[in-house]
Amino acid sequence: MQNKVSISAIVPIYNVENYLSKCLDSLRNQSFHDFEVVLVNDGSKDGSKSIAQMYAKKYPNFHYFEKLNGGLSDARNFGIKQAIGDFVAFIDADDYIDESMFEKMITRQKNTSADVVACDMLYVYENGRTEVAIAGDFEIIDVKKNLAFIDMNNSACNKLFRKSLFDDLEFPVGKLYEDLFIVPLLIYKANLVARVAEPLYMYYQRKGSIVHANNPKMFHIYEAIDYVQKGLLELDVKKEVLNPIINRMLIKHGLFLTTLRIKENGTFSNRVHFFKMNMNEMNKRYTSWNRDATLNEYPFKSRIIFKFLHLRLYPIVALILKRSK
Repeated sequence: MQNKVSISAIVPIYNVENYLSKCLDSLRNQSFHDFEVVLVNDGSKDGSKSIAQMYAKKYPNFHYFEKLNGGLSDARNFGIKQAIGDFVAFIDADDYIDESMFEKMITRQKNTSADVVACDMLYVYENGRTEVAIAGDFEIIDVKKNLAFIDMNNSACNKLFRKSLFDDLEFPVGKLYEDLFIVPLLIYKANLVARVAEPLYMYYQRKGSIVHANNPKMFHIYEAIDYVQKGLLELDVKKEVLNPIINRMLIKHGLFLTTLRIKENGTFSNRVHFFKMNMNEMNKRYTSWNRDATLNEYPFKSRIIFKFLHLRLYPIVALILKRSK
């Protein structure tokens, strides 16, 4: 058991002046103290730079770096290279964390010797609504022996990762759903993954972000699943074991979640167009998805929607799935 473990908290920063102080205060007030904060200004054009520099000047464990804009993945990869901690955490600059997060997670790590520790998340919406998202239904797990858990909550932000796991992996630059590209591979490489069953990471849901908009980049989600499949095959996972899990991921992320994202944005014709594009991507990878037993795990209304999507009745889907108010 390790007696002392340090953390590097990497905070990519890009035009978040309205949220940054709350995020950094939540780091400053942590009950655990053996950590550094790596502030990566990714070419901000607002007041974020001066806020970050102020914290770095005032608090010795806050370190400021500046680079040309390259996007979230590029900023995270840059931050990993600067990090000196045994473990790395990724905190998005418009989110914030519970003051006990690092203490509880590092205690869990010391008690289990896990390479990855995850906590639950609290989704915080602009209207004040909150929703708990669990890290997964487990306490401690060896993903090599339980491969289905590669698709546990795939956010990088609710986890501590042993830094060495990134020796041959990095976040994909220019891609949406960057977490889904590599988190399954990181947790597969880990000796053990442990969970703290408390929502310690507060994930702020902003309308208008690219994740919530109808944009062709939403189909990067399929590239992410392809990347995971290729990476696990290269790590000698047997194809016959992997394929059902990849198919399950396609149904969850491609069929179900992407359909829900599309229905929230754009005009009627825009949504019809994106439903069609999405199903083209789905059918390229899994032609018999409509016969997968996994579909029975979804609510009745979702199964009806899946039937219409299979029949390519996209206008009917757009009519049924009216946008949320």
